[in-house]
Amino acid sequence: MSNIKGTIVNVKDYLCDEIVNVKIVTGEETAFVLEKGRCYVIPDYQREIRWTSENLMDLMNDISHHSKFLGNIILAKKQGKRYAIIDGQQRTSILCMLVYYVFSHFSDELSESPKLCKTINESFAEYDAFQSCNYSINGLDNEKKRSIIDSDKYGQSDRFEMLWKTIEESGMLSDASKARDFIQNLYRCDLNIILSEDDSTDYSIEYFLDVNLKGIKLDTEDIFKGYLFHLDPTEESREIWVKLKQKAREFNEKCIGNSRAKTDCYPLMKMIEHYTYSYLYKNDKYKEVVFGEDFCLKERVKIDSKTYYVGEHILKVINNNMLVKNLLRGLIDFLGIAIDIVNSGAPSNDFKRLFKDTNGNRIIDDNDISVFHTFMKMILFDRKMIISKALIIKYSVETLQKAGTASKDLYKQLYAIQMYITLFSLFENKKGLEAIEEILKSEDWCNKIFRAICDYCDPNTIESRRRNAEFKYSTNTDNEEQRYRCLSLAAVYNYFELTDNKVRVKAGKTESLRAFLCDKSQFSTEHFIINDSGKVNVEVADKDEYYEYEYEADTKKYATSLFNFIFIPRAINNNLKNKSVRNKISQINDDDVSCEYSRTIIEILKSESALFIMPILSSKEDEENKVIMDKYYSYDFKQQYSAFSAKILSKIADRFTT
Repeated sequence: MSNIKGTIVNVKDYLCDEIVNVKIVTGEETAFVLEKGRCYVIPDYQREIRWTSENLMDLMNDISHHSKFLGNIILAKKQGKRYAIIDGQQRTSILCMLVYYVFSHFSDELSESPKLCKTINESFAEYDAFQSCNYSINGLDNEKKRSIIDSDKYGQSDRFEMLWKTIEESGMLSDASKARDFIQNLYRCDLNIILSEDDSTDYSIEYFLDVNLKGIKLDTEDIFKGYLFHLDPTEESREIWVKLKQKAREFNEKCIGNSRAKTDCYPLMKMIEHYTYSYLYKNDKYKEVVFGEDFCLKERVKIDSKTYYVGEHILKVINNNMLVKNLLRGLIDFLGIAIDIVNSGAPSNDFKRLFKDTNGNRIIDDNDISVFHTFMKMILFDRKMIISKALIIKYSVETLQKAGTASKDLYKQLYAIQMYITLFSLFENKKGLEAIEEILKSEDWCNKIFRAICDYCDPNTIESRRRNAEFKYSTNTDNEEQRYRCLSLAAVYNYFELTDNKVRVKAGKTESLRAFLCDKSQFSTEHFIINDSGKVNVEVADKDEYYEYEYEADTKKYATSLFNFIFIPRAINNNLKNKSVRNKISQINDDDVSCEYSRTIIEILKSESALFIMPILSSKEDEENKVIMDKYYSYDFKQQYSAFSAKILSKIADRFTT
C-alpha cells in the first residue's frame, strides 16, 4: 500500500476529460496525473446503484445553495488510462448524471459544454449508450432496447431512470439561470482523491474490502460479493453471481407483482444465509462454525489446524472455491423451482418431475403434489414470514434437489413443515428464530420439526402459548394480509393429525384437502367480521332499510386479521356483501359449510350471542348515525374482537393439544 497517494481535487477536474496535474506533499514533493482520455471503471465486484430520490434531492438542495466537500474517491490506476473506482462509484455516477443533465438541456445557454470522462460499468456493458439516451430506453427500437437490457446484469436501469426523473421533477434545474448557478457550485465542490498505482485486480478487491470493513461500511451483500470475487476471481464465479442476482430479482418481482411493496419478499442475502445453513453443515468440517446474518463469525473456530476469530467473514473460513460455487449453484436451482411455483396456478410438468425417481416413476400421487404446490406457493408468497421460506429451502436441499432419490416419507415431510410453520406463526415470536436455524443446520431435521410441533401442542405449555397469542392478535390491529395464513391454519385444523411420530393427513382426506386448497367455488374466502369493502349495512329501527357505514381507518385494519376469514361456497359468499356479522350468520346454513374450521367460527358466534351486536339506529341524520357507529367501533367492537380471538384460540389449543 506504499503506492497510495491522495489530495483534494474539485469535481470539474475529476469528471471532465482534461489533463490534471495533481501535486502532493508526502515527505517530498511528488505528483500523479489524471490523463486526458482517461476512463473510470466501475468493477463488477462493486455494488449496483443504490441511491434513492431522497438521497439525490438532499445532494441537489445542498449544492444549489453552496459548494461542499463530497467525501473520498478511491481509485486504482490500471493500464491504458483506466482508473478502477474502489470506493465512491455511487457518487461518481450521480455527479456524472447531474453534469450530463445540465448540458443535455442547457448547452446552448451555457458558456461551455465540457466532455466528461467515459465511465465503463462492468456490470452494465451498455451503460454509456444508456446514458446517451438520457437514462431511458423509451423511444428506442426493440433491438436496441433488448441489447441495453441484456447488458444490465443487475437490473440497474430502472433505478437510474428514476433518478433522472427526480432531477427533472425537482424544479432545481428548470431553467438556464438555475442550471448555471448549480453547475458552478457543483464544479467547485471538493473530493478527496486517493490513488493506488498497484495494477493488481486481486489487490484492488482486497483494498476495497479493507477500506469498507474499516471505514465506510458497505452492506452485507457488497461485502459478501467482494469476498466471493477475492476468493475466486474467475469469470465463472462472476457469471454465477450474476445469474443468482437475476434469479433472485425475477423471484421477488413475481411475488411482489403490482403491489407497492418497497422490500423484497425474500431478500437475496437471507436466501444465501438460509441456503448456507442448509448446505454447509452437511460437511463435518464446518459443523462448529457459528455465523450471524452479516456472515461474520460469532464464535472462534478451528478448521484444518487454522484458527478463525470472531468477526471474520464466512467465505474466508470456508476457503473452498468449489464448495462455495456449488452452494450458490444450488440456490440458483432452488430459485428456478420457486419461480416455477409462484408463476403457475397448478403444478407444472417441471414441478411434477421433482417427485419422480431416477427411473421416471412417480413417488408421490397427484393429490399430494397439488397440495404441496399450494402450500409451497402460500409460504413463498408470505412477505412477512421470511423465516418460513428457509424451511422450504431445507426441504428442497433434502428432497427436490436430490434428483428423485429421496424416500416417499421424506417427500411427505412437507406436511410437517406446513404444520410447524402454521403453529410457529400462530404462537411464536421472534425468539423462536434460533430454533428454525437449528433445524436448517441439522441432519436430524425431520425429528427436530416433529419434536417442535409436539412442544407447541404440549398440554403443559399450550395454555401459556394461547394467552400470548391472544394478546398478540387482539392488540395488534396493524396486520398485513393474513388470508393465506388463515387458509393454512384451517387446512391444518381440518385435515392434519399426529400419528406414529409423523405429521399425516387424515386417512382418505388428501383429495378433500386438495379441494379445500384449490376449489375456490366451494371454499371461497369471506372477510367475515369486517368486510373487505370497508363498509357495513346497519339496521335502522322500524324501517326496512339500512344505513351504509364506512369503517374508520383503525377498524379497516381488522379486515386483514388472521381471524377475520372463513371459507364457504362462493354462491353463499356472493350474497353476504356489506352485511353485518349477525345478518351473515342468519343466512348461512350449517349444512352448506364443509370447512370444519369455518363451522367452528360460526358456532362460536352463535353461542356467544353478545359478540358483535351493533347499535340499532333510529331514523336520524347520517351525521348522527356516523357518530354512534364510530363510538361503537372505537371501543365496544375492540373489546368484543379481543374476546372473539380468545375463543378461537381456545378452540385451536384444544384441537392441537396432544
